[in-house]
Amino acid sequence: MAEELMVPIEKLVYGGDGLGHAEGNTVFVPFVLPGERVRAEVKARKKKTVWAKPLEIIEPAAGRVKAPCPHFGICGGCNYQHIDFAEQTRLKIGILRETLSRLGGISWDGEIAAHTAEPYGYRNRAQWAVRSGMPRALGYFLPESSVIMPVDTCPVLSPRLLETFNLLQEMARGGQLPNGILEIEAFADSADEKIALNVAFDAYPKPASELTEFFSG
Repeated sequence: MAEELMVPIEKLVYGGDGLGHAEGNTVFVPFVLPGERVRAEVKARKKKTVWAKPLEIIEPAAGRVKAPCPHFGICGGCNYQHIDFAEQTRLKIGILRETLSRLGGISWDGEIAAHTAEPYGYRNRAQWAVRSGMPRALGYFLPESSVIMPVDTCPVLSPRLLETFNLLQEMARGGQLPNGILEIEAFADSADEKIALNVAFDAYPKPASELTEFFSG
């Protein structure tokens, strides 16, 4: 039977995990908020340090929201979608202050100006792994895993990048992509109009010019 802990979350740390203490252990739990009380399942342990998976939010914090992405918490691409955007910014400033103090020995109590983009539709670069098994599909790796999880949408992508992803996903599922692709890296320009693709192959026996023509069509 899996080991469970009741964890009061004290703060967020770099990377987005919540930190708390339970039964003499320091516990790290993803997808939580400071002030929450969480029932969590132990996934890994090293002496008195535990990494756990949240099972139930017993006492949710006021800043918790419903994540817009249906894949949030599974695909491993995002860590903060469960937090109101303004609260995200406040918490990240706190994480920066602590990091400066802990790693740099700098105690900074002055203002830290936040430069934020839109909450969604902002990302102009993405890497999509290509599942070679059938049915073929594009997706993201599961957290700390080489397993590819196909996704149907990704709200953080810029509009042009999302359009590109949807087209490539349709081609992948329709068996139209060339064989041997491991991943596709995509970049949108500053105007979100042009896309550059970097396609990684296990092996590609045909001329590069043919590949360029295929993805430019």
